[in-house]
Amino acid sequence: MIVDPGMQGLGIIDCDEVADILEVLKENRDEAECAEPEDLLCETDPDEWMDAYDDLCGIYEEAVRQGKGLLFTF
Repeated sequence: MIVDPGMQGLGIIDCDEVADILEVLKENRDEAECAEPEDLLCETDPDEWMDAYDDLCGIYEEAVRQGKGLLFTF
């Protein structure tokens, strides 16, 4: 069986890795805020970029609270 809803790929993050990745995301938030993403499919303003970054952090925070890993499809 193949699990690939986005038909591009998927990534599995083990529950033991979630907290470490969340810490790295939090440590790099200021740098992300100053980043200018290149090669995007559509234009985005900095507020949208940081909203998405914060949403991603929220996904990791919820996984930590639940003691779960994550499955990302793209």
